[in-house]
Amino acid sequence: MKRIIFLSLILIFIISSSVQTLSWAYPFVVWKGNVYEVKQEEITEESKIGKLETIINY
Repeated sequence: MKRIIFLSLILIFIISSSVQTLSWAYPFVVWKGNVYEVKQEEITEESKIGKLETIINY
């Protein structure tokens, strides 16, 4: 009985360790239902569309 429990725990560990995070094609921001690609460009005060409130860790 202990052997079955031990093997079950090992199987659960192997299955759960194979889960991977998503890899996106490019970093993006969703604002009011629109998707915007994040780029390294300087933004002037006139061209701002909103304020970033949440950052997702990759």
